[in-house]
Amino acid sequence: MIVGIIPVRMASTRFPGKPLARINGLTLVEWVYKAAKESSQLNEVYIATCDEEIKSFLEQNGIKVLMTSDKHRGCLERILEASTMVTYDTLVMIQGDEPLITGKNIDDVVIGIKNNIIANAIGEIHTLEEFNNKNVVKVVIDEFGYIMYMSREPIPSYWKNIKPKSWYKQIGLMAFKQDALKYYETLPSTDLELTESIDMNRFLESGYHIKGVPIDYNGHAVDIPEDISIVEGML
Repeated sequence: MIVGIIPVRMASTRFPGKPLARINGLTLVEWVYKAAKESSQLNEVYIATCDEEIKSFLEQNGIKVLMTSDKHRGCLERILEASTMVTYDTLVMIQGDEPLITGKNIDDVVIGIKNNIIANAIGEIHTLEEFNNKNVVKVVIDEFGYIMYMSREPIPSYWKNIKPKSWYKQIGLMAFKQDALKYYETLPSTDLELTESIDMNRFLESGYHIKGVPIDYNGHAVDIPEDISIVEGML
């Protein structure tokens, strides 16, 4: 059983009310849900939220909702709670701020986890502006395609003016086998997770391998209000 869960909340620090912000007529959360429903790999799709306003809106539109606590610090903590409400072998977390994710992107990550415990979609960074943007989580991978570290800083360093084979960024699309999420729940928060504000660093600091899955992604996450017009232009 492969289940997709989209975590969203109204109290975004950088963009309050973000899930219900309109993009070309649809709310942000609807764009992400629409992509998830186009996946050929997902058996079920849910929205996980702590907000009654979101719950009411989604139920009016026939979308399944899982109500979670409003005390969670990060998306993965919300996913952990939501995972106890569903039956699954593989759980796919689709970040609620990725309106340009496609069903095929989701399928690629599900395929990428088949011989792994955790997989995270990654995409190429093409501009120095994006590389230096702290809203973009940079990813360094090893020779076998596993993620070594994630940071909001520009890594790997380009101080020698040598561009690596690829600069990669984290895409808000992750897949977990059941054992991985159960293990995460037993781990305390880690320094690098909190310093970078990146949930997945808790896995890395604890010795877990995360497979980086390159996807054909020509999108833009919505982190701040100004991103809405950028996404509308891309759509």
